[in-house]
Amino acid sequence: MRTTLAFFLLLTIASGAARLYAQGGAVQEQQVVIEKDARIDLPILKKNAEKAVPEPLKRVRGRIQYELNTPNYETQPLEVNLALPETQAVDRPVLDRSKEGYLMGGIGNFATTYLEGLFTQKISPNFSYGLHGKHWYARRGPVGGADYSANNLHGVGAYADFFTETAHWHTDLSYTRQMFRYYGYAFENDNLPFGDSLRQVFQRVDWSLRYQNKSAQSPWQYLAALNVRSWSSRENNSEQQLQLQGQLNYHWNERWQMGIYADGSYVALRTAEQPNNENARAWLGLHPTLIRKDSVWRAEVGVVLLAQQERQGQETELRLLPHLLFSYDWRPILRATIGFVGQLQANTLYSLSRENPFIATDALPRNTVRNYELFLKLQGDLSPEWNYQVRAAWANDEQFYLFLNNPLDPARFDVLYVPTNAQTWSLKAQTEYELKPGLQAGGSLQYLYYQLPETTEAWHRPSWVGNTHLSYDPIKNLRLNLDFYLYAGIKAFNFNAATTVDLPLIADLNLQAEYMLWKHWSVFARTNNLFGNTYQQYYRYPVRGLNFLIGLTYDFR
Repeated sequence: MRTTLAFFLLLTIASGAARLYAQGGAVQEQQVVIEKDARIDLPILKKNAEKAVPEPLKRVRGRIQYELNTPNYETQPLEVNLALPETQAVDRPVLDRSKEGYLMGGIGNFATTYLEGLFTQKISPNFSYGLHGKHWYARRGPVGGADYSANNLHGVGAYADFFTETAHWHTDLSYTRQMFRYYGYAFENDNLPFGDSLRQVFQRVDWSLRYQNKSAQSPWQYLAALNVRSWSSRENNSEQQLQLQGQLNYHWNERWQMGIYADGSYVALRTAEQPNNENARAWLGLHPTLIRKDSVWRAEVGVVLLAQQERQGQETELRLLPHLLFSYDWRPILRATIGFVGQLQANTLYSLSRENPFIATDALPRNTVRNYELFLKLQGDLSPEWNYQVRAAWANDEQFYLFLNNPLDPARFDVLYVPTNAQTWSLKAQTEYELKPGLQAGGSLQYLYYQLPETTEAWHRPSWVGNTHLSYDPIKNLRLNLDFYLYAGIKAFNFNAATTVDLPLIADLNLQAEYMLWKHWSVFARTNNLFGNTYQQYYRYPVRGLNFLIGLTYDFR
């Protein structure tokens, strides 16, 4: 009965958004990338379909163990999350609802409606499953009238887990549909069409199957995964990807360990201009590693064996990339790590369009190969409540990609690749501090310098990236989160005027509050872009100004 009542109350909230259609501001979903030891740290700004809404994350207590949510350049299964979306903030609600299930709903300005639910069921100690659905729609945006710069996201999914005494099976299936508008046509009264902003729709189906042993007694640890994705755009450009992953580790004793990681993909791309002509790509990476560790030091020696065929009919390219790491502890104040590593970043139409939804989707992607990165990282604990990290790096890439407005269609972006010898120097400092129980703060600042031989500027890559965040529980059942983001040094090119454009500084302040009303009920409120700056992450695309979302949550604890 309570579940039914909660569902109808949230539907009532969502339907009330029609009264807000005349307002302006929107809330888009965030993505928080939490990395423990990211090997590559090279940010770019990424625009997602939705603004941040409260996610079911755990309340943080005691020492802060996660990495700050700064942009990264780390290869992820099937996709690469390179950076923060616009106005992204860490959400740390009062309760962890990810296990019990929940219903969340809210409304906001810019005619925004939001509804999300997760249902989980544990049938036996060995089997559980879950169902998830999400609706997010901002019917107004920063440019034009109704629907001219609207965007939305809808998705459904299901998962299942099966456990035995020695293994864990997991599978999931999902469908996602995202809609954007090319509202960059109405930029600065440049006489481009204003009547229709052109609609872009991305659809994808994901399925994965994973097997992992979980026997603590066995010296062998292994994992195998199969991932399948089908992606398409409104222009009938499509991409299908089949990925196989495997990992095998063997622990000889407390000091010696060896392992091998394998990751291979086959990608088939079809464009609207050539629907019957399949552009096939394939790559395989093998990463054997030998690890030796002692009480105060650790060493890793390995290589990355890479084979890839970027275009059908081309010869297979073979590469050998380094993997050397050494760390030493002066506990607890300092741990020093020096590394010389290389890796492949798999770029697909899906990953590029997720980062910048305004790209021309008929492009043929290329993978970025990091030939090497030399880095030094210093980290430690200045006290039980205060930790820090400083990282300096120099990297060399091939097929380093940038986003540049198309000279004939400036509201869309081309993907520009720097073929060889793209060098990046970076310096990053970050810290976390727990002032007292219920009051935590942290921040980071990073500087990046690019030396690109084939282009004049690192188009749409920031030189400065910073963030600070504060989490405070002033009274019982109330949590406040304050997040500030800074990006500077982003450059674009105006082909009409044939000039380089320095995009203004991005300074974004967000505030979120959540309060538990009763055992199952809580209310949340979130404001984004409190400064009201309609800054541009991508040239010609100003973001929404001050926007908010308010709503209710019912959890099934």
